[in-house]
Amino acid sequence: MKHYVLFVILVNGLFTSCKPDSKDSTEEKKSDSAYVDFTMSDSARLALIEKMAEAGNYQRCLEHIDWLLKKDSSFPLYLYIKADALENTGDTSNAIALYKKANENAGFFLQASMRLLNLYAETGHAAALPLADSLMTLPETEKIHSDIQLMKGIYYQNTKDRKNAEKIYDQIIRQDYTFLQAYIEKGLLYYDDKEYNKAMEVFELSTTVKNDFADGYFWQGKVYLKLNKPDEAILHFKKSLALDPSLEEARNELKTLKAIQ
Repeated sequence: MKHYVLFVILVNGLFTSCKPDSKDSTEEKKSDSAYVDFTMSDSARLALIEKMAEAGNYQRCLEHIDWLLKKDSSFPLYLYIKADALENTGDTSNAIALYKKANENAGFFLQASMRLLNLYAETGHAAALPLADSLMTLPETEKIHSDIQLMKGIYYQNTKDRKNAEKIYDQIIRQDYTFLQAYIEKGLLYYDDKEYNKAMEVFELSTTVKNDFADGYFWQGKVYLKLNKPDEAILHFKKSLALDPSLEEARNELKTLKAIQ
């Protein structure tokens, strides 16, 4: 399972200031079946891109955002939206380049910086640490220091520096014991090293802090599988899925165990 990132910045959150006004309502309803509608206003096109992103149709997002970039190739929002689409189609290197460009063109673009930091951390890129340290000094990031620290931990985790990763996660938990993703990442340190009893202790702690935390129960189920306790695993996967029906990983585990159709 890919690392979850607690600091989630959805694309549609960036469209708020670009929503079409009433005169664009007809345009917004136009079918997206055409390659590009040249008569569509920019605001209506942004609304259409948002709908496509929500549906996971990132290739079509790219077609439309490229049209907007032909009109203004330096606009930070357009660059950010294209970077998001590229990231979601697996083009990490070009996504990184565009997040950087969006941030540079804006002077400072928090969402682009955080998405860039996430990709650096996930890929073990050495730029993750200086970017994280730089972001920690900004007044705009005061409320998301734990999120930034989490990215440092994930970087250390992906570069096999368990000692520093564990140190970061413990620091986050001390500062904010309700920051649940730190428990998951810390537990994964032990899980990946096959220290399943230690991993279970951390995952169980996460559901003690929040007893409806679906991810915590999911990972307890994964540990039970490793401990050759399939019945307990099934119970925890079912509880995880009941709490979060969108958790496809839990559903797939139950299908594999033939616990559901």
